[in-house]
Amino acid sequence: MEEDKNYINLIRGDLTKASQAQNGMPGSVGMMNIKTANQTILEASLLPTPRALWDSFWYEGELSCLFADSNVGKSIFAVQIADRIARTDNVLYLDFELSEKQFQLRYTNEHGELYTFPDKLYRVSIDCNLLLDANFEEAIIGGIEQMAVQTDCKIFIIDNLTYLCCAMEKGDAAGRLMIQLNNLKKRYELSILVLAV
Repeated sequence: MEEDKNYINLIRGDLTKASQAQNGMPGSVGMMNIKTANQTILEASLLPTPRALWDSFWYEGELSCLFADSNVGKSIFAVQIADRIARTDNVLYLDFELSEKQFQLRYTNEHGELYTFPDKLYRVSIDCNLLLDANFEEAIIGGIEQMAVQTDCKIFIIDNLTYLCCAMEKGDAAGRLMIQLNNLKKRYELSILVLAV
């Protein structure tokens, strides 16, 4: 029954494309694709529904942004999200703010007991010595791409965009970085959560 529904939707999509062409509306202009709203819905109905990674706020295959003022607990919240997801999936948490000692102290209680995270949660930090001669933006994007390929991990949390943009020289760094992250997301079917101020 589901297969019949898919065939019907494919035929409807073809009819919608033909109607669009008959009405003189091109399928694309430059780098922009043009579809009717109905065609978009029909084509999307044939795709699998993404799994929720964090309630209804972040789904597989999304590039999402968690932003708030400084020192309100974004990083702690993001680690809680990573902690929960890592119970079933590998998660790479790119921590560009805390040192290893700061991270350890944050997750040690008043009795000196260390919190135990799931084994599928990996903390990633930058080796600043390797960045001295590198183009920062290329090194970060290249590093994320290499991790996606070498680890086959699909879930990345980046803490935080503000640090990355401050380390870059140009003022439009945040926009360029988000475009590059979105391209990586599409190319490798990643789910990326970016923290920002």
